[in-house]
Amino acid sequence: MILCIGLFLASRYMPLSEPRVDYLGLARDGQPLVAAVTRFHTETGLWPEDTVDLVPDYLDQRPDQHWYLEPDGTTPCLLRKAPQGRAYVRFDFTAGGPDGGVGWKKINFEGKVSALDLPTPSPTTAPAPLPAAQLWANKIKVLERRIARTHGHGVVDYYRTKASLLHRLGRDDQIPQVLEQARLAVPNHYWPLLAAAVLDPYPVLIPESLAPASRPATTSAPATAPVQVATTGTATPTAAKAPPALPPAQRLVEWARETPSFTHYFYLAWFYDRRETPNAGGFSAKRGVRLALEEACKYPLELDEDDAAKYAFYGFDACRLAYRVGAYDTVLKIAEQWRQRAALDGPKRDESYLAWRAAAELALGQLDTARADAAAAVEHNKEYPLWADHLDELAAAAQRADTRFIYPPAAVCGATTSPATTTAPRPRVPTFELFEAE
Repeated sequence: MILCIGLFLASRYMPLSEPRVDYLGLARDGQPLVAAVTRFHTETGLWPEDTVDLVPDYLDQRPDQHWYLEPDGTTPCLLRKAPQGRAYVRFDFTAGGPDGGVGWKKINFEGKVSALDLPTPSPTTAPAPLPAAQLWANKIKVLERRIARTHGHGVVDYYRTKASLLHRLGRDDQIPQVLEQARLAVPNHYWPLLAAAVLDPYPVLIPESLAPASRPATTSAPATAPVQVATTGTATPTAAKAPPALPPAQRLVEWARETPSFTHYFYLAWFYDRRETPNAGGFSAKRGVRLALEEACKYPLELDEDDAAKYAFYGFDACRLAYRVGAYDTVLKIAEQWRQRAALDGPKRDESYLAWRAAAELALGQLDTARADAAAAVEHNKEYPLWADHLDELAAAAQRADTRFIYPPAAVCGATTSPATTTAPRPRVPTFELFEAE
């Protein structure tokens, strides 16, 4: 009886021996894939997102479904699960991977990682360094293939990358065509509309109001073409003329009016901020920023379905724009919306709305609340660094009732630190950019 109980407990609590896995055999099977990925990267400057990127130029056909790529921008790798289950092999293409070093690793059933004694394969044909023009052409070719096979909002990322490449090459004359293709592919996405408006060289006319226009109810009756009376007395229909295309800036305004939301009006404010000089209509960009953000505050701070940004991203930049044009009441409205959504950004959320609120309250002469919010920002910054910087200067200005103090929220996109309030590196402020950084 005691022996039976002992055998039962041993089988219940002692780990089973690990099934034998031919790690080297799996890795050898993946050597041609590694060579193809390496050659792809050499000839395009990109990492494949999926094995489909390698066909037909680098592989005749896709490998079986057990091989898959993780195209992390800094630590791409190739993986293959073992037939037995949790064990697998992995090839790291850069030294920045989680376990360091380029090459094959095996990961056993317990998650233990160790290097495999297998040389890194050379590309199937070692290519000579490509001329820069050919490298860019290959990169654009890859993006066009990805665009062709992608549906939905995800395709915009590829259009944006393609436009960014053309921008860096100085081929801005080709960008409008890319933007129009993106607009037709995803009609309600902000990026092609905003980019077209920014690149348009003509003066911008800011309307008297940016509020959504009320429209009369439409009927379901089909539209008919206008009728022209012929000289013979018979009535013949003529083709209806297409309405003239709206200028890019006006098209952006109409999009914001037709699909009103906080973020859509934020993009419009950002656009006006980019057009800082007065325009032919006699209105300044400063007025456009004010109008757009006033409209934004009429809607809750919510993210579009495909938007991966944090609420703090919009809150910080919207406060920055409103503060810069002296719309201090609007800053307070934006900061309050941001505060209400802050918890949705997770435990390490940014709460720089405290600093923006203090800066606006100080400018409005609301000294008690300005001092309280500035002090709260300084204390919060000790626990977790805020995007907002110069908090000591802001708190000191509030204490001395300096209502003329101009708050500089961050130097060089928040990359500086305030030694008196935190010793941790300050996180970079993720400001909105139209094109991808190089």
